Amino acid sequence: MPKIISFKTLQQRDSYIVERRNEGDTLQSIGDAVGLTREAVRQILQKKNGPSAPQAKTSRKKRFRKEIETEIEAMERPTAPAVGKNLGISASRVRKALGRRKKELLTKDNPVDKRFSNEELLNILRLSASRTPGPLTVTKYTSLGLGPTVAVYYARFGSWAQACSEAGVTPGEVVRKYKRKHTKEDMIDYVRSYLADPRTSGSADGYDRWQRTVKGAPSLALIRQRLGSWNEIKIKAVRKEQ
Repeated sequence: MPKIISFKTLQQRDSYIVERRNEGDTLQSIGDAVGLTREAVRQILQKKNGPSAPQAKTSRKKRFRKEIETEIEAMERPTAPAVGKNLGISASRVRKALGRRKKELLTKDNPVDKRFSNEELLNILRLSASRTPGPLTVTKYTSLGLGPTVAVYYARFGSWAQACSEAGVTPGEVVRKYKRKHTKEDMIDYVRSYLADPRTSGSADGYDRWQRTVKGAPSLALIRQRLGSWNEIKIKAVRKEQ
């Protein structure tokens, strides 16, 4: 059972409910967090002129799309299947969420991928590694010209390092567009610092503004992508403090 959040006043509780709904959370998830039924949450939102169900759904879709875009930024060659695998969703959901931006953000799956089975691709990597000294870099592999393009490996395995790992081959160092510099514990500590600041509201939008003024603080999109919804993040921060 998730821990129920306590509030000093009903006004704080109601403000929290409206905030959660603005972020797109469902009536059930909000109710579970504050210890109320779905109907009670709905009535509070109606009384406080909170977002309607369609508005909440739109916010939920935007948040989902942002999580996908954050994952794409962290990948070298983001194909829909690879992004979906990392997030535990189908490739079709990735494409649907991105809409017209899918062509702009995603790397197209290479048709030559269909000509090779996984094992055939891995055998080509093993053969390539046997013909060149040291770690098998992308440049070395390409220069040998023994098989499909590197894009095929990214599309099938998600990354060059993962493909080499499955083949039992030592990969060359890969330069990534993004590097994780924060552990999950670090992120929770930043959220705790934010919540402890009396000048802040405790909302997700408030954190987004706060982190821009704190050197080294992880972005809201990043901590959501790593830790879950804002409510889940706050619960983790409170539990750690206790």
